[in-house]
Amino acid sequence: MPINYQTDIARHVKYPHHRIIISKMVIDVMRMLTSTYFEVESFGSSVDEILLVIAVFIGQAEGRPLNAYKLSSFVGIPRATVIRKMKRMQKHRYVEQDESGKYLLPIAALNSRNVINTLAAVVRRIVDTGHQLSKMDSVKLERRATE
Repeated sequence: MPINYQTDIARHVKYPHHRIIISKMVIDVMRMLTSTYFEVESFGSSVDEILLVIAVFIGQAEGRPLNAYKLSSFVGIPRATVIRKMKRMQKHRYVEQDESGKYLLPIAALNSRNVINTLAAVVRRIVDTGHQLSKMDSVKLERRATE
């Protein structure tokens, strides 16, 4: 008997409600980051750019800025694509490149009121997701993961 994916998914997919909550959070966070950093509402064509911006921030915040090769390895995007996308982001002044070829986010942009407000919204969204998940039977999920 074929599966009716519209009505039977909860019976055939393990932990669908956990997955739904986490998936919605990821989409919300991506939407928030895209609208803040790139000033657009749709993030469909910006997923790679958001991942690159996040990776640039991590490298910069840890005191080890990343070049195109390291970004490519870290994010899992081909190096040629990283270079092309980073050049486009440089053109729009979303990122900068130092003399050694490492990428940085402009400090003024990192500390802007809009970015700080988005950070607060992202944290609230993640905490809300944590509360939703904590109400579910996570013990059973953890046991199954170790089996």
